[in-house]
Amino acid sequence: MSQIYVYYKVTAANRAAALAGAKALIARAAADVGVDGALSCRAEDPLTIMEAYDAVPDAQAFMAWLDAAVSSGGLRSLIEGDRHTEHFVPCA
Repeated sequence: MSQIYVYYKVTAANRAAALAGAKALIARAAADVGVDGALSCRAEDPLTIMEAYDAVPDAQAFMAWLDAAVSSGGLRSLIEGDRHTEHFVPCA
């Protein structure tokens, strides 16, 4: 199983809409592909948002689904710059 972390910046004007969009995306991930997620904001910079997805069985397929879902759900238009994705696996 993998853990996927995605973080990005938003503007103050877009923050509320981006948080709502990210929460909807996390709910959709659970409903559509059975992957649970959580949402966090950086403590010292609340305009940096992070989605965390745990126990991802197929990281490549999930990241493809996630990219499509971000575009179709409108979240991408609320983000300043890129979404940065990190993929972690348990240490051997």
